[in-house]
Amino acid sequence: MSSKRRNFLVSVLKYSISLAIAALLFKYVYRDLDFKELFGRFKQVNLNFIYLSIFFGLISYWVRAYRWRLIFEPIGYEIRTFNSFISLMVGYFANLLVPRMGEISRCVILKKTDSIDLPSSLGTVVAERVIDMLCLLSVILLGFIIEFDKLNKTLISHITNKLRLAEHNYIFVLLGIILLLVFFVSFIFWYRKNYYKIKHNVFYLKFRSIVRDILDGILAVRKIKKPYLFWFSTVLIWVLYFFMSYFAFFSFPPTENLGIKAGILVLIMGGLGMATPVQGGVGAFHLFVSSVLLLYGVNSADGKFFAFVLHESQFLLVVVVGGISFILSLILSTKKEVDVNKRKDLKDRPVSQRVE
Repeated sequence: MSSKRRNFLVSVLKYSISLAIAALLFKYVYRDLDFKELFGRFKQVNLNFIYLSIFFGLISYWVRAYRWRLIFEPIGYEIRTFNSFISLMVGYFANLLVPRMGEISRCVILKKTDSIDLPSSLGTVVAERVIDMLCLLSVILLGFIIEFDKLNKTLISHITNKLRLAEHNYIFVLLGIILLLVFFVSFIFWYRKNYYKIKHNVFYLKFRSIVRDILDGILAVRKIKKPYLFWFSTVLIWVLYFFMSYFAFFSFPPTENLGIKAGILVLIMGGLGMATPVQGGVGAFHLFVSSVLLLYGVNSADGKFFAFVLHESQFLLVVVVGGISFILSLILSTKKEVDVNKRKDLKDRPVSQRVE
């Protein structure tokens, strides 16, 4: 079997497993709910607040695209926010099809529109993901400060369920850890034995160059020319995320009286749900959000419906805007390589000095 065919089969397998997990989670969450009743509840929804929630979502994507643009400046690239927005939305659209495919897709689009090296672009995405994870942890800390009992109860419940699942599969978990350790130790011995051969291997040199470019993108955050705009846009992104869920509360009678504290907890649990490795957080988002609403007196059926409306409204936004962005990416002209000498000079420097 050729390597290309093998890689294709592995990708199909990963996609199928992820899709199966999403379907099972969704079925588990809505197992006791009559879908005729679910869709009948739409008569109670005030769509004006859903439109407002979608608007905040769209603005958050634009701000995120602007922040991403700022990261490229220290490594010698200047791009338009429109182009970074187009590539970002194509990435989110791709994530609905294959989990984590969006990170690669958005870099490919920028390669076409702005001739940005894929490794450098991927490095900026990694930097963004690290910052987003730190922001989510900060919001979780805020949630513990203002609603310790409720958030603690919800998270402990989900962690306990994970541990119970691990208990039933502890042999496989232990075997996996042992295999990873054996592989790691074997690799170290092999690398040390063949170090001098590897050092002059053309594939190793190419790989090292790619890694250096990725590190460029990651380290660019330290040298952003307008750090105040970068961190302001970072905070604004999460404020807009909060508004997306908070204003959606007012669209549905059972949730219209929930306050800011509930909005923060929904933001946290929704963020954790979207971080799961399934298409668009399907199932996980619904489970986490509906479970936290139970703590505020919203019954199970109403909580699941709210989670459904909130998720699917943003899902629709990504499908529509992402689809349009994909079409636009096909017709946008390719930008010629810019600052070639500047980029060459950067590549010749040590990694720690390669950002401006």
